[in-house]
Amino acid sequence: MKKLILLVILFISFTGISQNILESEYVQIGTWSKRQRDYNWQDPVKAHISFLFQQNVIIVDDEARSTYSLLGSPEIDEEDGTVYWDAYDEQERKCIVMFYDQDSYLIISIIYRDYCFKYYCIEK
Repeated sequence: MKKLILLVILFISFTGISQNILESEYVQIGTWSKRQRDYNWQDPVKAHISFLFQQNVIIVDDEARSTYSLLGSPEIDEEDGTVYWDAYDEQERKCIVMFYDQDSYLIISIIYRDYCFKYYCIEK
């Protein structure tokens, strides 16, 4: 799975012509609890959503037609292999786009100030 994360980073960082796609199986929504200082997660629901990677932009085939413009180079947490970027979405809202592996899934998390979307992707 770590190889897949590194491939995603390489595709996003270094390709100008190639287009690469990941597919999610599930999505989970979390809302931030100030009191608990953690997310309150809903149960994951089936969601076949495509993520198209083009240079520093991720185009998502969801209802909102989301796009995420990645800023600069990725930050990498070497301890757990998490990779993340500061980004802006299609409405110019600041967010963080994060990749990590969990239970044989590649997780794509889109983190906003008060909520988070967690997409469970499988390697194809």
